[in-house]
Amino acid sequence: MANQTSYGNVKHVVYISTDISDLCNHCNYNIGSDGYRGFQNSINHYINDHGYQLLHVGSETGTDSNGNPFNSTVAVVGK
Repeated sequence: MANQTSYGNVKHVVYISTDISDLCNHCNYNIGSDGYRGFQNSINHYINDHGYQLLHVGSETGTDSNGNPFNSTVAVVGK
């Protein structure tokens, strides 16, 4: 039987993107910097250091200030 995760008790979510740099909501860890490597480290930081669980990973398409399309990878973690 596969692991089942309940999201019903999630009270706080955090959006992480390869397109956004920010500070962790709990400490001064730099979230999202250093491209995809930083993206992976940011997800692991929330999971390992602050007890979050991974809720979603996917892609997102947007436009830059010149109207050109770009893609980014996003994750949502929660606890």
